Amino acid sequence: MAGNNARGLWVDRVASAWLIRRFIDPKARFLWLDSPEACPPEASGLYTISVELSRHFDDDHEH
Repeated sequence: MAGNNARGLWVDRVASAWLIRRFIDPKARFLWLDSPEACPPEASGLYTISVELSRHFDDDHEH
């Protein structure tokens, strides 16, 4: 997993990266970029990852 995030180390961004490395993917790499255009094609934004997870959670728990 490779993630990207907007420039700046805010507490929520660092905490999200730590949680992912600690509990999901210890080999995950994170990039803090100046612009979305600088994002490598193989990277996923943390926002994108959270949206996908929430959709999955919603689909599994509709009933």
